[in-house]
Amino acid sequence: DLANHSELLTLLTREQSLRAAAERRVSQTNDEIEELSAQLFTEANEMVAAERKARVKLEERVEVLERRDKEKRERLAVLEGRLGRIERVRGMLAGGGR
Repeated sequence: DLANHSELLTLLTREQSLRAAAERRVSQTNDEIEELSAQLFTEANEMVAAERKARVKLEERVEVLERRDKEKRERLAVLEGRLGRIERVRGMLAGGGR
């Protein structure tokens, strides 16, 4: 009976040791998961911030290009108007010279 009791104590001690080791591994895994989650959250925030910055820069560039396009169209309209007047004057001069 004493041998059986000793064997049970040995098994209990071994079981407790294995359980403690398993709990340490679970705790380490949970810590790693928390750390990785925090890193992932930080990286996601950085990516979102970088995307916003890039979008703002792109929108500013589009604004500049649209403004330049509008200015060019306005200048072209002025030049076309002047060209029309020149052609009318030429037509009048050519017609008057006959």
